[in-house]
Amino acid sequence: MKLLFSCFVLLLFAFQLTAQPDSTDLQFIHSQIRKYQRHGTIYYANQPLEGVLKRQLKELSKPVIKSIIGLHSTDSIVLIPSERSFLTNQLKRSLITVLDDNLFPNSRRIAVADITAFVSNKNRKIIDSVRAIGPAARDSFFISNSMHEAFFFTMPIYIRDRSIFLHFFMWNTMGGGAVYLSFYRKENDQWVKWIEVSGGNY
Repeated sequence: MKLLFSCFVLLLFAFQLTAQPDSTDLQFIHSQIRKYQRHGTIYYANQPLEGVLKRQLKELSKPVIKSIIGLHSTDSIVLIPSERSFLTNQLKRSLITVLDDNLFPNSRRIAVADITAFVSNKNRKIIDSVRAIGPAARDSFFISNSMHEAFFFTMPIYIRDRSIFLHFFMWNTMGGGAVYLSFYRKENDQWVKWIEVSGGNY
């Protein structure tokens, strides 16, 4: 019996889990993505980048977590042990959870190991094609924001009766990118970034 149970546990961890996000979470993430890429197909990773997520995750171990920038830089949150454990475990779980394909309108999931090269190659092809058109067309093209970004994210992780959630969000392209681990709370019935735990532009 013990051997059978052990085999079951090993099988459970051997297969990646599949995320089942709800529509409200997807609308929120979609709105965040469209702040950085207004048009075109959304390319997102099936999972977060492990090394990046784990570096951000360390910030949750602080006794008092303060926002690193912004209007709320004096705000802070103190997590009780069960909250800290839950958030940490859920973030770690995202590394073995595969996001569904086509989560958003006009979107495509790409393997986390391939997405940066895939998007860079897409953008290079677009740039090469546009260069042949001429300067006026190039200006019009770049103004239209038609370049692609690579997006990495987790589903919102809710605590305190769903009044607060933690969200990991990252994007990059050939010219740089940004990564954020942030707490959100509701203000006037809208989810607003409250405490930016870690991250920034690069």
